[in-house]
Order: sequence, then structure tokens, then C-alpha cells
Amino acid sequence: MDNPYHLAKAELPHHRLNAGIDLRAWLLGEARHFHDFGRVLEGFCERALAAGVPLDRAAATVRTLHAELAGAARIWEPGKAVEARSFDYTPHSEAAYKNSPIAHAHAKREWVELRLEETPDDAFGIVPDLKAAGFTHYFCVPVVFMPGTENSITFATRKPEGFSRHDVIFLRFVVPALAVIQEIYALNRMMGEVLKTYVGSEPQTRILAGQVHRGEVTRIASAILFCDMRGFTAITADLTPEASVALLNRYYDCVLPPIAKAGGEILKLIGDGVLAIFRVEEEDEIVACSHAIEAARAILASASRYGSGNGEEPDFELGIGLHFGQAAYGNVGAGDRLDFTIIGRDVNKASRIAALCGPLERHVLVSEEFAQRLGQSDFRLVRRMALRGLPGLHGLLELIEDVPPA
Repeated sequence: MDNPYHLAKAELPHHRLNAGIDLRAWLLGEARHFHDFGRVLEGFCERALAAGVPLDRAAATVRTLHAELAGAARIWEPGKAVEARSFDYTPHSEAAYKNSPIAHAHAKREWVELRLEETPDDAFGIVPDLKAAGFTHYFCVPVVFMPGTENSITFATRKPEGFSRHDVIFLRFVVPALAVIQEIYALNRMMGEVLKTYVGSEPQTRILAGQVHRGEVTRIASAILFCDMRGFTAITADLTPEASVALLNRYYDCVLPPIAKAGGEILKLIGDGVLAIFRVEEEDEIVACSHAIEAARAILASASRYGSGNGEEPDFELGIGLHFGQAAYGNVGAGDRLDFTIIGRDVNKASRIAALCGPLERHVLVSEEFAQRLGQSDFRLVRRMALRGLPGLHGLLELIEDVPPA
């Protein structure tokens, strides 16, 4: 393939070449500062239309580094808002990809062109849908980012004769600049997704904001929830690593969604331990504690349904400790290997309380500091006792669940 710039300079009319130069300059200048790639794609397509390219649809698709998603796309059509679409990761994701023009473009490392009137329906899985939507001509452009991840941009028109030679030359001239911006946005998104997946939402935000130096500490008033599985070490002693991972994932399926649904921030997964906070917003401590109790109740309800392995997998029970205090974020480590972790006396206290659920035969235990913010009438004192590593005696209370009428 000839150099796109030399081909455009040699064949495009002067006004169209200038439009392409202006579009490239816009992409590499103003468009880099938008907050969403959808605005970039929209601006690109509107400028291409103004330059005479008969675009009726454009889509930019990227692979994601997300625990539940295989990819994400921005889809433009004239007169409509840009659509943001995500693709769930399923066992069928790879098969759908392999039966797509995108896979073919990646394998060949070149643009895939489909004149739909001449393309059999079984050529690719998307062909019948493209025909049904009235498209006549389609291009799929492979976009390979620096780390080697494979992505794509597609264009389609309903114009009866399809894209002209000049249309294609124009697109080949401007698309490399669009791909550069796509990569910038996608890599920023991937970085955020990976950090959020492995360190949590709040640490991700702080790391990306530049809090990356050892010794930096931020304190947050919050309700603190610590949950762990009772007897995890004994349960997994005779399990294979695969079976242990399956057990942990079943346990996490019971614990993590209720915390997120109640507005909690999951900060650490420590083996079978889950540490989360419900931060105080607008100085409303009662709301934070209410959300933590809501999450605890939902966790217990979920564990009662899914904690039993039905004879095929190990059963499990869990304990939840709730406390109110200061959660302190800090960078700890040495050299260039740091951990952004949550530390402090109040976090330790929540952990110690959760550890006593088994010995005291309770599923939920709360501190006096936590109970005081919701009213003592909802709780009953179980025992006042020492907590390992913390001075003095500490009152531990149980939650009095509502009893349904007989």
C-alpha cells in the first residue's frame, strides 16, 4: 500500500486534502483533551462527512483489561447520540470474535473491505445484520496498540455505489491520527480499569491523582466492615488449589456484590478476608453505618443461600466485624515496590472483632462506637473483652434482627 500522505497529496482535490490536514490537526490537538472518546469519534465523523465522505456508521472497538468485560465500543450514526457499548466476557466471546471481520483484519494486518451486495451471508457473523441495516459498503481497520493489543475501527455507508476511491484515500490519510487518539484514550481507560480491579476504586483514584510516594497518608471517617470465612485454613487443607480458588470465588460472590450495592468501597481482599469502608459523606455518620448494616444483612442472606456446597463443594460460614472510626490510606514498602494499603487502629479493631465471630458463635459483631451511631436499641451487648494488640476492654454487641410476626 502506498504511503497514505503521498497518495492523498497526489490524488485528492486540493480542498479535500486540506480538509484531511485540518482533521488530522484537530485530532492531534483539541480532541486529545476531551474527556470521552465518544466526542472524538463524533467530531471525526462530522468532519469526514463535511469533507464529502458518505459515512452512515462508524465504530471504534477496544479490548479491555476488565474482570467481566471482553471489550468496549463507541458507535456513531448521523443524527444520533454516540452509543457506548460494552461486551461481556463469556465462554462464547472468542468464537464470536473469530467469526468477525475484525479477527480477519488482525490476522492480515490490513483493512478488510466488504461490498455487501457481493458478500455471502456466511462470510462473517455480522454480514446479515449489515445487509438488514441497508449498508452497501464496509471497511474494518485493524488498530494495534503499543503493547500489542488488537483493536479496530469500522466504517459503513448506505450509498448505493459505496465509498469512492477518493473517499477511501481520504480515510486512509486521516485514520492513523484517529487511531493514535484511540490508543491514548484506551490506555488511560485500561490503566484505570486494571488499578480498580486490583486495588479498588478509592486507591485507584488516589494513585492516578499522584499519591504514589512512600509515607503519604490520608484519613477518612468511615464505617469499617471486615468479613472472613470461618475455618478457611482447615476447610482448604485437603483441597486442590483449583478447588480452593473455586471456594473463594463462591464466597466472594456472596460478600462483594452486597457491599458494592450498599455503597461500600472494597479496599482489600486478603486471602479469605474482605476489608471495606462506607465513608462519611457530609458529616452523616448514621448513613454510613446504616449502609454498612445493610451490606452485612445482605451478605448473611446471600451466604445462607450459597454457603452450602450441597455435598459437592465445601460448606462455609462467615463472620462480619463492624466498627466506626478513621480509615487511613498510606503508601508502604521500599524502593520502587509499594503497596497502597489501608492501615490504622480502627481497621485493626474491625479485623479483631470479625475474628471473634467464630469463638462467640455470632455471624455479626459490632463495636460500641458503631452501635452508638445507630442507637443501642438495635443491638445487645455480648461481652466486654480484650482485643489482641489493643489496650483496654472493648464492648462487643450483636445485631438484634427483626422477628417476623407469628
